[in-house]
Amino acid sequence: MSHSNEETIRAAYTAFVQGDLNGYLGYCTDNITFTVPGKGKISGTYKRDEFISPWVGRVLELTNGTFRENVNDIVANDDRGVVLVTHEFERNNKKFKY
Repeated sequence: MSHSNEETIRAAYTAFVQGDLNGYLGYCTDNITFTVPGKGKISGTYKRDEFISPWVGRVLELTNGTFRENVNDIVANDDRGVVLVTHEFERNNKKFKY
């Protein structure tokens, strides 16, 4: 039996994967921040109102709309949740998967 927080996280990611970005944000608190590590073109920290634009817009622009996120597993308890995902996209005629 899964934890209720796992079910909530799974529902949020299902919305995201289906492209329902507002539905995804509906599971997020008003003060959430999204941190993308590294020094890449989409790296940085984004507030909730920056998630769809500019962040998602920039991802779609850089990948020519090929970005896909596949959820591999989700575990959660009362204090935290972990989401294991695989990202796939194409850029400059090269395929990337991580």
